[in-house]
Amino acid sequence: MYNEEMREDRLKLKFELGELESGKIFVPVDLNSKKLDFFLDTGATFTGLKDITLLRNPKVIGDHSFQSASGLKLKAKQVICERFSLGGIEQESKKISIFPDDFEHATTLGIDVFQKAHFSLSPDKKELTCNLKSIPLVNTFTLTTKGHIGVECKVRDQSFLGLWDTGAELTVISKELRRKCKNSFSNPRGISSGTDSTGAKVSFTLWDMECIEITGKVFENIKALEMDFKPLKEYFPDETEMIIGFNLIVKANWRFDMPSKTFDIELAHTPKTKSDLI
Repeated sequence: MYNEEMREDRLKLKFELGELESGKIFVPVDLNSKKLDFFLDTGATFTGLKDITLLRNPKVIGDHSFQSASGLKLKAKQVICERFSLGGIEQESKKISIFPDDFEHATTLGIDVFQKAHFSLSPDKKELTCNLKSIPLVNTFTLTTKGHIGVECKVRDQSFLGLWDTGAELTVISKELRRKCKNSFSNPRGISSGTDSTGAKVSFTLWDMECIEITGKVFENIKALEMDFKPLKEYFPDETEMIIGFNLIVKANWRFDMPSKTFDIELAHTPKTKSDLI
């Protein structure tokens, strides 16, 4: 249940940087008046945490299944959180997942929280703002059947859908896109040290992507992992050829209006050092 009272708290983001321009975003969430930093993962369709003791009087209502990037199937319990607050979004009796011990993140804030929201992610200011007042924006986006945000992208003369996924530490491209736009990718190298959300090892080829265009804005020099998208297309539109990850997301300030399925972006100052994002 949403509280429709209009508020727009500005939440300070925290960034955790990894290798090869990868990274994670954390945002403060209020659970029953207790502040916790949640890993922001718009590629996840659920919100949850590992430690059930952080919830007051949790009521278990069932469980649900989900799949890691390596294909491993996992289960999580579902409980009711009495009060959940994220900036201008307040929910009572919200469903929260309780993750198994082998899940990578202690907390996850999924796209489910934002389904009725107008929100902006501003790496320049290190802020997330959100409320429940719909304000239509300039560009339209696709909302997948599972609630993910898909935006139209272009590499050279190829247009395709990119999923906006803050939980992806690096941008990911399909084998098909890399093949069609082979002149836009260079310097391939094997990455065998990658892990999915459970810590399971996954291997990729890493490429340097010359540039990508989104709503007329050009993003240059993007590192991207190549993978087979066939399994993903069981769940996402056929035209999906990219997962827009952290290293591309932090190059712009993004604003989304979920009710009208519209968005806008402006190029951001690209952080040069770790201290810029801490």
